[in-house]
Amino acid sequence: MLAKTLNTPGTLVIHCSGEHAKHGDEPSASGKVFNQKQQDLAATFSAAGGRTAKNLRVALLAGGCSEASLPTNTQLSNWLKNARQKKKGALEKDQHIVAAVGLEVAALPRALPKQIDALFLLADPVITDAEVCVLFACPGMLNTFNRFAGDAIALAVDTKMKVLDRGMGVATVSLLVKDRIRPTHLTRAGKGCRTQGHAWTSHGMPILQAIFHAETKPNYVRLFACVCDVWRQRCAHRQPLEEQKTLQVHKDFHPSIEEARREIFPHSRACDDFFHMREKSHTVMQSTCAQVVLRKGKYFKKKMQYAVDTICILRFLPTLPLFSWAWKAFIASLRRMGEPTLADWLQTYERPLPAMFAEQTPPLPTDIVYASFWAGFEGIIPGSGSGSEPAEAIHGAWQRELGQLGGRGHISHALQVLQNLYSQHWQNW
Repeated sequence: MLAKTLNTPGTLVIHCSGEHAKHGDEPSASGKVFNQKQQDLAATFSAAGGRTAKNLRVALLAGGCSEASLPTNTQLSNWLKNARQKKKGALEKDQHIVAAVGLEVAALPRALPKQIDALFLLADPVITDAEVCVLFACPGMLNTFNRFAGDAIALAVDTKMKVLDRGMGVATVSLLVKDRIRPTHLTRAGKGCRTQGHAWTSHGMPILQAIFHAETKPNYVRLFACVCDVWRQRCAHRQPLEEQKTLQVHKDFHPSIEEARREIFPHSRACDDFFHMREKSHTVMQSTCAQVVLRKGKYFKKKMQYAVDTICILRFLPTLPLFSWAWKAFIASLRRMGEPTLADWLQTYERPLPAMFAEQTPPLPTDIVYASFWAGFEGIIPGSGSGSEPAEAIHGAWQRELGQLGGRGHISHALQVLQNLYSQHWQNW
């Protein structure tokens, strides 16, 4: 802290107080974060794959550095970030990315291991300059197929990108089981309103996972095709998964997932997670509303809340014919109210009629409308946004664990985290 005091005319006295690091264990006044000893310890910590400022501080203290001489957590975090960037740049220059990823995946066995939580490759990994797709599981995950005996099959797929090095992500496919109706919280009309109710809810049981370079149709085609292959091996006495007409695929609205679903599961029902649609209401949906109204000095979208509340009600209508009739009336009302752009945007959620409805007896009218976010009686299960565990929560556990690696862990680190998750949590579900 600097202060100046004018004692007598022509005399200026400057007072300076604070810490002065110039010798001993303290860094020099050159602007560097560490002295030489701390620099060596930090470099060793980073080279060993260490992450987070908290763990670096522990390593420095264990190396004999005093607490008072260490930088702040913000400075430590910035130093680690810069060190990773330098390491990444050197890796891309000296070692081909394909070889680096292949080296990390090479440790996984290709045969079914005896250890129930040991991860192994389900197919040959795709590792090229343009794409990465590594499919893996453990015996415990695959045993879920053996325990499943339901008639209605529901799969949930969710991917979280940029949790691994080089921006890669982890996709999880889970099998949802509707064993009985349970009490849960349901969304209802009104901002942030929820109510108690009963619905088909259960845990999503992970059956296999994959590491992607990006959310592309080829990657999801490989993922869904692998699920079909494992189903044929584990459930040979049942109808192939791609021919199941009661199959539901719960997912978000990413176009690549929808394209792969139509290719691999042509008879399935698309169940898009309502949580993601509600997120859209804060951005895209508001931008499509034309009319505004001034309330208490602020402009609001006039028909926005009406549209959101109506959708929350319509998605719980029990039968498809009832939903179709109400949906058409809702779209027509928006057009009469002067919101044609909003009506057109909402109609982009309409999907081709799934086989489970198209082939039912008696047949449905030819002009029936199906929207992917509609739940109905059969669709009210996790992944449709109505149960106690929406699709967004499926990756919550392992994402928190991967966060401890700094958000961009190497593949080998991620595989260890996911294996520990099964042994400590998933196998007890």
